[in-house]
Amino acid sequence: MKKLLIATVSTIALSGAALAEEEAAVTMTLEGAKAALTEIPAVNNCTAPAGEMPTDVPAGATSTEEQMMEYIGRFKAYDAEAGEYMTCLDNVKVNLGDGATPTQLQAITMVQNSVSPEEIGAKLNEEIQAFNAANPG
Repeated sequence: MKKLLIATVSTIALSGAALAEEEAAVTMTLEGAKAALTEIPAVNNCTAPAGEMPTDVPAGATSTEEQMMEYIGRFKAYDAEAGEYMTCLDNVKVNLGDGATPTQLQAITMVQNSVSPEEIGAKLNEEIQAFNAANPG
């Protein structure tokens, strides 16, 4: 009977630790996520984009072609770097496999989302359409 009791207490303790890990993952900030990534050695092989995401999308209806092309060039350069970084982090996730903690998985996902230019890309597409509408032919 004593062994059964010890096993039950151990299981409860492990469940409590897992619950604490999940709660920590839920309340993580982006800064916390970046710090958590430093705890995963394989992440050192991933290179984050060199600069900030270019969020200054020009207004297509009033911008010149030169302004649009300059921004598109910066966006494409950032997008390429971000894509490589997100792919590398995906590979880290795969390599961690079942040994990954909820905190590690959330940290990777949060950092990937923070560098993803998807929303800015959608805004850029809208502004390109506005530019084309304002400058037919």
